[in-house]
Amino acid sequence: SGLVGSEMCIRDRYHIGRDYHMENDKTCPEHVTVDLTGVGGWEDFWGRIQTAFVFSDGFGKNWDAFWDVLSKECPASKVTVVGANRLPAAWKNSAGVPFPEMIRRILQRNQEFREKFNEPFDYEFVDA
Repeated sequence: SGLVGSEMCIRDRYHIGRDYHMENDKTCPEHVTVDLTGVGGWEDFWGRIQTAFVFSDGFGKNWDAFWDVLSKECPASKVTVVGANRLPAAWKNSAGVPFPEMIRRILQRNQEFREKFNEPFDYEFVDA
């Protein structure tokens, strides 16, 4: 019997995800740079996330979808987020957490998740 769920390494989960999401013929790069400098609104924000990570057109454009796709379909070993410090202070999730902190929490969660499988993952924030 094969490994399932959290027992699979990111590469295995990624390939299974790729089989499931055949509409996305692109691959998430090893080093993702998300440039949030001058974001014009929420659609622009999620569009930049989707483009940088090469998420499929079916990407849900919300925090849960970001975590799901990042943890299951994107084997990137490094993420650089540029300009999160310039996002509007009023942009918060439903629990009142500012967007830059939500990004950090998801990337930190991914780092901890990947450590369980001895898979490299790191992230950094660069001010714009």
